[in-house]
Amino acid sequence: TTVTISGYTGAGRIYVCNSSSISDVAGNTASSGTLTDNANMYLDNTKPTLSVSVSSGTTYSSSKTATITLADPNSGLAAGTYTIKYAWGTSTQACSSMTQTATITAAKGDTSKSTTVTISGYTGAGRIYVCNSSSISDVAGNTASSGTLTDNANMYLDNTKPTLSVSVSSGTTYSSSKTATITLADPNSGLAAGTYTIKYAWGT
Repeated sequence: TTVTISGYTGAGRIYVCNSSSISDVAGNTASSGTLTDNANMYLDNTKPTLSVSVSSGTTYSSSKTATITLADPNSGLAAGTYTIKYAWGTSTQACSSMTQTATITAAKGDTSKSTTVTISGYTGAGRIYVCNSSSISDVAGNTASSGTLTDNANMYLDNTKPTLSVSVSSGTTYSSSKTATITLADPNSGLAAGTYTIKYAWGT
């Protein structure tokens, strides 16, 4: 008889055993529970995955690189060129609104293929979001549908200059003298270590 095995993933074998004794016409008997496994069976029922990673993601810099990876460790990716959309944001980015793209070309059976993109021009404690604009398949026919969103990568960027400000309490009340508070600030990566000289003057 023929049986179909499905729903599993991995490099395995098929095992069979008789749940009752098996006899032949001459009276020979194979006892119940006889185990046989002499058959390799490699199965893949797991979709390819899309991931993104960033080194030193929570350390601020003006730009960062992110590595976008397609992977299928079992049957491998189906041959093709896959378009990946990506965006940086401090809140979740919708796949439909992403405008930046990268491509990954895979040969049949590749278990992992990556590409690197550079993100710059933004400021804040954010993340990079990626999604596949078309379906991604593996050799066994499993498919990750288009629009699968992944964001597992912090990416802190700072492209905003430090600020210099001055404030005075009760500034419109006359007195013979007043104090002013001069402040340097950078709410993202923070000020670089150093001693800064600030010039000041009063005038009408």
